Amino acid sequence: MRQSPPSGLADLLAAVDLGYPFTLHAGPPDGPGWTTLDQLATEPGLLDAWLADLLAGEARGQLPVAAVSLAAYVGSAVADPLVVALATLGHAWPVSATGTAVHRHPGGWCDGVAIASAHPQPVDDPFRTAAADLVTALRPVFAAIRVRTRIGRPALWGGLGDVIAGTAVDQSRHRGTDPQAAWAAAQRLIEAIAEQAPQVRVRRSLVVLAHPTGPAGFVARGTCCLDYRVGGDYCTRCPLRTPEDRGARWAAELAAGRDDP
Repeated sequence: MRQSPPSGLADLLAAVDLGYPFTLHAGPPDGPGWTTLDQLATEPGLLDAWLADLLAGEARGQLPVAAVSLAAYVGSAVADPLVVALATLGHAWPVSATGTAVHRHPGGWCDGVAIASAHPQPVDDPFRTAAADLVTALRPVFAAIRVRTRIGRPALWGGLGDVIAGTAVDQSRHRGTDPQAAWAAAQRLIEAIAEQAPQVRVRRSLVVLAHPTGPAGFVARGTCCLDYRVGGDYCTRCPLRTPEDRGARWAAELAAGRDDP
């Protein structure tokens, strides 16, 4: 039997715990730093300025790195709390380009999302509804990024799928819950997105390691974050590394009591 959603949007957002500092705001945002997805897609100066800041900072002048980072920051801000709500509560909220705003941290990433929409209502398939909302809201933003950077759709949509899968499985590890169930929830959302944006399907995979506290799940990405191009190390999820290398690094982090992305 489908659970009833919390009594309102604010209650639903309050029930979502991402495990790191992130603002989930019900209603129109107040204060500086907020931008709706529609504004990002239609007001050229906003994306141009954001890309310029990334190029001058973490991307070190490399446009593909800035493009991948920007898409990941925006996509993660919108999709991370949504997939956690779906995986842990079985409910989500409406996402629209005009009713969803992200908050840009001075460091260049997003540290909040505001949802200005009606109270969530029960739907027949919340995963399919959320997928349709995500595609409709993010497609114009991704298109605007592509126009400016020539980055490919597989990098943008595949990166979104990596975000969704990684967040769901990371949360299962932090909560001590079943990584297979988290992966299945993420895959359900990804497959629904793929009906409209097939590039979201890339060769990512779930890896489950034994740990004294229970199975610990990790996701090997299907797309590359490109950090290695700007002096960063290969991340532990890197598709360019061997499965043996990723597994050894994850096991070392668990043994040391670390849990780095």
